[in-house]
Amino acid sequence: MAERSLKFVFVPLSALFALLLYVSPSQSQFLHQSQPQSQPPAGLSVADSLLQNFYVRSCCAATINDCMRSRPQCAAAPRLAAFVRWMDSTEAPAERMPQLLQARYNSFAESRKHNLNTIGWPVIGDPNSPMTVVMYFSSTCPACKTNFREILPMVTDGHLKGKAKIVVKPFGNNFGNRAIVAAYDMGRFTDFMLALAQAGVRVDEELIYDIADGMLFDRDVFRQRVESDDVAGRVEESSTEASGTGATHVPTYFIEGRRYDSVLFARWVADAIEFVHDAEFKK
Repeated sequence: MAERSLKFVFVPLSALFALLLYVSPSQSQFLHQSQPQSQPPAGLSVADSLLQNFYVRSCCAATINDCMRSRPQCAAAPRLAAFVRWMDSTEAPAERMPQLLQARYNSFAESRKHNLNTIGWPVIGDPNSPMTVVMYFSSTCPACKTNFREILPMVTDGHLKGKAKIVVKPFGNNFGNRAIVAAYDMGRFTDFMLALAQAGVRVDEELIYDIADGMLFDRDVFRQRVESDDVAGRVEESSTEASGTGATHVPTYFIEGRRYDSVLFARWVADAIEFVHDAEFKK
C-alpha cells in the first residue's frame, strides 16, 4: 500500500521558524479575509500593535489589552498575549505575526468536532483524564518525534497530568508506522517511540530492527507482526480517517475532537489543551 503524501514540519535549530511560520491550509482562506493590521503606527512595535488592536470577539469583544483589564478576565486574552510576546522574543517576521495570532485565535474559537476512533490505539497519560487529544504522527516526521518526547512528561508528571490523555495514531502506511503499531501490540510503544526520537538519524528498516533488537524483541515475531495484514489494515484505517478530516500534515492534533491549527511547538500545543480544559472541565 502506498504511503500518503504528507507535509512534515521540522524542528532543528537551523529551521526554527519552520514550525513558527506554519499556517495550515484550512486557515489560509480566512487569514486572507481578516487580518489585524501588519504595519503598526509610528513608535509601536508589531507586538504592541497586536496587543492594542487585535479583537478577541468570542470572549470579551475587545482588544487583547482591554480583555486583560476586564473582570472577570477573558480566559483567552492572557494566552494570546503570551503568544504575542513569545513571537516578539523569537524575532518572528513582522509580516507573519498577525497571521499566526489570527490562526491561534481561530483554534481557540474552533467549534467543529470530528468523531475519531480512539479504541485500540496507544494512550499516553492517565487514561481516566477527562480530555482526549488525538495526535496523528508519522515515524519519518522529526517534529512528531520531538513533540512526543516533550509532551510525554507533561501528561505523565507535568501540568497536563490528570487533565488530558493523548491517543497516538499513525498517518501514512509506511514501514516505520507499522513497526510502531507492532511495538504497541508487543507492549513497548512508549519505549519504541522514545528510541526513535533519540536516534537522531533517518528512519529506515535497519534502524527499526536495531531498536527492536535493543528491546530484546524476537526479531522473527516482530517482523511477522510488522508485515501482518492486521497491522497494515489498522494503519490504513487510521490514515484514511485522518485524511477524512482534511488533515494534510503531521503532526496534526485534535483537542476534544476539534482540529488544532496553530504553531506546532509542544509548549503551544499544551497551552491550547489547557485552554480547553479550563473552559470545559475545570470545576
